[in-house]
Amino acid sequence: MPNITAAKNYLRSFFQEPKQPLDLKDITCPITRGILIEPVKTNCGHHFEQLALATQLQALTFDNRELCSICRTRITSADLDHELIVKIQDQFVKLSIENKKIFDDQKTELSEDEGYRDVRSLPEIPRRSDYSTMPEEFRDLARFLESDFPRSPPRASSENSQRSDFFLRNAPRRLRSSISTASSLLSASRRSISGILSSWIIRSIKNNASNQFTNLYNLIITSNESLSQKVEQCIENDNLAQAEIYTSRISKSIFRDQCYSKIGFLYKNKANADLVNSDSYLTSSTRIARLISHRDMKAYLFKELAQSYIDADKLLQAKSIIRDDVKNSDKDELYKSICSNILLKEYSLSNVQEVLSIFPLMFNNNFVNHICRNLLNKCIANNDYDNAENAIEKLRFPYEIQAEYHKLSQLLINNNYSDLKRALNITDKIESYSIKNTNFEKISSKFADIRYFKDAYKTISKHTNPSTRKRLYFILTIKTPFIVLYSLASFPFRQIINRLKKQH
Repeated sequence: MPNITAAKNYLRSFFQEPKQPLDLKDITCPITRGILIEPVKTNCGHHFEQLALATQLQALTFDNRELCSICRTRITSADLDHELIVKIQDQFVKLSIENKKIFDDQKTELSEDEGYRDVRSLPEIPRRSDYSTMPEEFRDLARFLESDFPRSPPRASSENSQRSDFFLRNAPRRLRSSISTASSLLSASRRSISGILSSWIIRSIKNNASNQFTNLYNLIITSNESLSQKVEQCIENDNLAQAEIYTSRISKSIFRDQCYSKIGFLYKNKANADLVNSDSYLTSSTRIARLISHRDMKAYLFKELAQSYIDADKLLQAKSIIRDDVKNSDKDELYKSICSNILLKEYSLSNVQEVLSIFPLMFNNNFVNHICRNLLNKCIANNDYDNAENAIEKLRFPYEIQAEYHKLSQLLINNNYSDLKRALNITDKIESYSIKNTNFEKISSKFADIRYFKDAYKTISKHTNPSTRKRLYFILTIKTPFIVLYSLASFPFRQIINRLKKQH
């Protein structure tokens, strides 16, 4: 029976399609910018790291409570996604030793990160205070605002109204006149009293509401100042986790953002100073930056964070932050920094392709041309002429492209056949006819020198000047037999010279 089961498993695995690697965007947490270790799926369909989501929701204000940071939908559920966990293991971790090391390192950092200590035993969605736990000032205000305003006095019933009309119709004329006059006076008095009463009620309501809001405002101001002082004390004592908790309770957004900005920069500075724990500190700083609502404060912190990731050689995280969180005016400078960092490394095709992929994301032409020239020089130094041509094509100004094509073609006109063929292809891309014809003449002469006469004739046929083309054909036709005779006559002598060189 076990043999049959094994055979079935073998056949099933044989006919299954090969596992494809997952897209990094699908397994990257939007909060930590790292690989998902314990992914939870919210009701709106987004995935987050379990501890990171719990920390973010605990720190959100009353106005933004339980809102998804991506789509701003209210989060009502966050369940562990077992299917995605299996996919990450099968289609990322098990694909390479490097992937497994990345996953294990991040898992270890997550389990040892002190920033998540306060939320490890808490649910992802925090429980908010109910009505009974509100302060007295809040409860009085809520009861007052939810109570109904005074209604007008009830009118007389229809039965009483009919009796009054019957009495007036059957009363004597003089009595009806007196009753009518008294009724008019009574109605006028009632309207006057009603107006006075209504204005008094409205004034009373306004005064009461004003007093309640004054008490509430004073309470909020006192609370914000007190919490800001506690945050400063925690920062002085290097207790950033507690400072973050106090900051989350500040109701005024400008004070809260200032405190979050201070905490975020302190985490970033710790990452620059402590290289061993830099990943953990940078993750904490990134998480804090996402809690800031002030646009300029948030963008400035993300800009500094991106530079810190570049300095720490975490280029994947840096590119992600630059793409999603940095202002457009600051992106080019950071992309240039990434390219410079890559070009300082040992030359490899993967690094070259990485630099080439960044060029379309940049807008500053001067930055692009500067990086292109550095890449071009490095490619030429390593005889990588394919990528050298790719670097030239990324230049933003046409006249510079033509000039670099000319320089590269001159470099390739030598006695190597493959280099001559490449120089010929590059010359075809040059727009200047005078430069083209000069190159065609040189290339054809080199082809003849190394006895590739057919290629020499083909190169001459590309010349655009008819008289010059005829002259080159004539010279090549006369030159060809002499070159052949010289090669045959010099062959024994060349053999002797080669033997003597080997002996020495």
